[in-house]
Amino acid sequence: MKNIFCLLFVWALPLCIQAQKKPVFIKLAPDSSGVLFSNRLTETPDLNIITYEYFYNGGGVAVADFNNDGLTDLFFTGNLVPNKMYLNKGGLQFQDITRQSNTGGRRGWKTGVTIADVNGDGFVDIYVCYSGDLDSSLRANQLLINNGNLTFTDKAKEYGLDDKSYSSHAAFFDMDQDGDLDMFLLNHNIKNLRNFDAAFVKKMVDPDAGDKLYENIGNKFIDISRKAGIISNPLGYGLGLNIADINNDGWPDIYVSNDYIEEDYLYLNNKNGSFTESLRSAFGHLSNFSMGVDIADINNDGRADIYTLDMLPEDNRRQKLLYAPDNYELYNNMLENGFYHQIMRNMLQLNNGDGTFSEIGQLANVSNTDWSWSALLADFNNDGSKDLFVTNGYGRDVTSRDFMKFYADERLKFNQGKTDDKMFSMLQAIQSTPLHNYIFENTDSLSFIDRSKDWGIDALGFSNGAAYADLDNDGDLDLIVNNLNQVATIYKNTTVENNGLGNYLKIQLKGKGKNAQTVGAKLFLYTGKKIYTLENFYVHGFQSAMQAPLLFHFKESSLDSLKIIWPDGQRTTYNANLFLNKEVILDEVDAIKSPLQFIQKNTVFTKSTQNIPFIHQEDLVNDFKIQPLIPNMLSYSGPKITSADINNDQITDVYITGARGQEGGIFVQVASGDFFKYAKFSAKEDIEHEETDAVFFDADSDGDQDLYIVSGGYALEGEELLLQDRLYINEDGNFIKRPDLIPKEALSGSVVLPLDFDSDGDLDLFIGTRVSPAKYPLSDKSILLVNDGKGKFYQDSIISNGLLNALGMVTDALWVDINKDGNWELLVAAEWANLRAFQFSAKGMIETTEQVFKDSLFGWWNKLQLVDIDNDGDQDLVAGNWGLNAQIKGDKEKPVSLYYSDFDKNGYLDPILTYFIQDKEYPMPSRDEITDQMTFLRQKFPTYDAYANAGMKDIFTKEQLDNSKVLKANYMATTWFENKAGILHTKTLPIEANFAPIHAIISDDFNKDGFTDLFLGGNIEQVRIKIGKMDANYGTLLWGDGKGNFTTASQDYLGWSIKGCIRDVIKIKNKNKQSTLLMGINNSSPLLYNY
Repeated sequence: MKNIFCLLFVWALPLCIQAQKKPVFIKLAPDSSGVLFSNRLTETPDLNIITYEYFYNGGGVAVADFNNDGLTDLFFTGNLVPNKMYLNKGGLQFQDITRQSNTGGRRGWKTGVTIADVNGDGFVDIYVCYSGDLDSSLRANQLLINNGNLTFTDKAKEYGLDDKSYSSHAAFFDMDQDGDLDMFLLNHNIKNLRNFDAAFVKKMVDPDAGDKLYENIGNKFIDISRKAGIISNPLGYGLGLNIADINNDGWPDIYVSNDYIEEDYLYLNNKNGSFTESLRSAFGHLSNFSMGVDIADINNDGRADIYTLDMLPEDNRRQKLLYAPDNYELYNNMLENGFYHQIMRNMLQLNNGDGTFSEIGQLANVSNTDWSWSALLADFNNDGSKDLFVTNGYGRDVTSRDFMKFYADERLKFNQGKTDDKMFSMLQAIQSTPLHNYIFENTDSLSFIDRSKDWGIDALGFSNGAAYADLDNDGDLDLIVNNLNQVATIYKNTTVENNGLGNYLKIQLKGKGKNAQTVGAKLFLYTGKKIYTLENFYVHGFQSAMQAPLLFHFKESSLDSLKIIWPDGQRTTYNANLFLNKEVILDEVDAIKSPLQFIQKNTVFTKSTQNIPFIHQEDLVNDFKIQPLIPNMLSYSGPKITSADINNDQITDVYITGARGQEGGIFVQVASGDFFKYAKFSAKEDIEHEETDAVFFDADSDGDQDLYIVSGGYALEGEELLLQDRLYINEDGNFIKRPDLIPKEALSGSVVLPLDFDSDGDLDLFIGTRVSPAKYPLSDKSILLVNDGKGKFYQDSIISNGLLNALGMVTDALWVDINKDGNWELLVAAEWANLRAFQFSAKGMIETTEQVFKDSLFGWWNKLQLVDIDNDGDQDLVAGNWGLNAQIKGDKEKPVSLYYSDFDKNGYLDPILTYFIQDKEYPMPSRDEITDQMTFLRQKFPTYDAYANAGMKDIFTKEQLDNSKVLKANYMATTWFENKAGILHTKTLPIEANFAPIHAIISDDFNKDGFTDLFLGGNIEQVRIKIGKMDANYGTLLWGDGKGNFTTASQDYLGWSIKGCIRDVIKIKNKNKQSTLLMGINNSSPLLYNY
């Protein structure tokens, strides 16, 4: 029997594997579906990518039930070929009715398509956009009014919508909630503007390139762009458009994604027929060449998240071939010229609910999809979470670095009217690389898994516009894709066939008046902790529109309520359990409405009225000028804050460190809670020092607080005198500099920690060092300063047994008796290192790392904090790290590495960072970056193609690599360590803890529930362009439960949106014992929040 069972199991196993591999999507054969449309483009000497830069942008898709028979029909735009309309006959069979429906369009360059019941007659109309470097008579957009009998009549001129701009797309929506549909028109310039004054050009109005807003007044559309606050300048290269209630105020807002240097636009509805462009207050950074955009709630919290597409490839070869080298000065010039932070990759902007967004595309695994066009966020596998579909591909690799110089020259010739046949023949030699589209499964944990191959979306080609719809009415979403020079693709979704329908709720809304389709309605389905959200806007992705079903799928077996916000801003709430697993029709006429109410939340923190008269002002150096290959700048590490009651008035006073060229200061707190600069301290004579840390402590055992200030800095090569630390002795309230009490040294310090390592009753000092000036990743030795009991310190190198010589780039240190045995440990954090522990005995300093830490985790550690997280009476540890929201990710199997040596023998270190891309280790620097640093490599890699697949063994000889040193990092997450009998065990924190590098940590019971909570602050802005500004942390608060578990507090519940780079945080109290968090922000004023 046992053998029979084994045989049955072995026989069944292949079937199980086969079932698991069954794709979610099946590509329909064109001959079977009847959809034979192909957007055919032929390059000619007069019409190609050089004569018209948007030559390969492709066409769009519109899906709607045009004849109200309950089946979704199809419409495709063709750039030069006629549009096509297909009638859904059922059974995934379609009939071409283009000619009889009069929807083929006319001569010209057709782009995007949108749909709406413009005249409110109950039938969906079509609006087609035109563009191209053509006469304006060929650019008039078409409004195809549905006659109700599957024929259409162009009435654009009659309605005032025969706009002759260079149009990409349009969206109809009721922007003023007056019951009819208005229209936003997305336009683009066909000229590549260069060498202009941005401040001047941004204020211009370009009637052909600038976007427009049309108000519907009695079925006549009037351009109200200027008075409505719409930007219509020549810099607009609009490619993506989406309408959504982004700030949850019940009114539709507008998001525009712009190609090239002009940033995207976020228009928030002012509820009076106008909009306020609010992008910079909401986002820390954007996609550079923004293309398609979609807006949906990806984490079921009831908020609209935003996803924009760009051109960063997934694989190393195309990254190295197509990505321009970093130029930090050019980037700063862009900012100084009035533009915003933009990086070439997809961006997933997570809505924090307080008007800000945390960009988490890299953490979510959706940042690299190559030259992408359409983004569609929808639930494709019926599990309740919105998945992601992305179209991909470009006709030729015109951004290949080997081609770019030729292209720039020929584009200039074309603009001057000097083009020739040589240009065209060379253009045709450029490689054409078909790519697969992407589909990602939402894991319901702020991350996505690439399921392109598993789900059947792996065919190669060039795809542009796309839409989703339930074409066969089986309860799942199918996909329709407009391809370039290939037949359009229809993917049938087999989820229901494979897994059944599951729990669902399908809703059909009936509107009143001219908005019979209820465009703009918003649905919230509440099920316990989750809020499933759908918005009834038609425009999504790229140049496309869809009348998609209002279909919820969910795993829960019971529901709470369904709230509908109707297009007029009124709300209706229903008992959702009555609709479970049903299709229901809800009529606005019958709805019992009430006004949308907003409840003011009580926040945990309130901004303090206290004031500290100090602004941290960095010396704006460019560390990349010193060592061009370092991953991030090291000069922007302050300010640090230390506190004490220096005048014995029972109120906390503080010292805040200054940057180079700025005096740090002692600030005393008075009874009112305000701070004043302390007159009995001055460091003006040392203003050129970069202060990297400071501490109040009793150096001379006289009962008052003295002050030690650490000097450091990366950009101080040849200026060793500026690295000397300083000790200020408190003499009757006067802080007197005493250089005679500390050794002379020229170490680039980073940390000071008072500790009594020799147990003689006075406080000694540990001084950690980070990086030797201009020699990353080399560090100076860290040191112990022994106190003679009277406040004079000397360096004792014998007691350290040489262990302090190799601590690496130290970033923090703690002194703690981790196992309560009476022998205290020195815990040290550093970059490119594991967390380490040391004890002191009669034999000197000994390392106890293996006894203290269960795991050896090498990271880019920034901060350490002791906390009793699990209420067991011992000290646990929280450690701030680089985080997981970056291209650079390392683990034990695929570590990040840093090779460093003087490879070119010029006397300077060359640090080369490598990380894994698709299972192989590659150097981060581009060909230009590495050959500019080491010119001998230019001969070895004369072209970008030659370098594109190169690993370290291809770039350097075995001897060069053998003579280099290597650092590795295999753990990048901010984490906490549970203390179990003196051994620290690795534990995880919520994913939000890893949105950005963490540099500041503090704990307290912030919400007064009896359990310890955590505050995490960080961010880093001065990084390589390709890494990009890391700014997704606005001050993260984690609620503890006293058992070692945490949940992330909603940002809008906190009472703050902390922007910038938090470098330190401390707790202080005023005269009334009010608790306050004081935060040090790099290059900004300190922030104070009461709780």
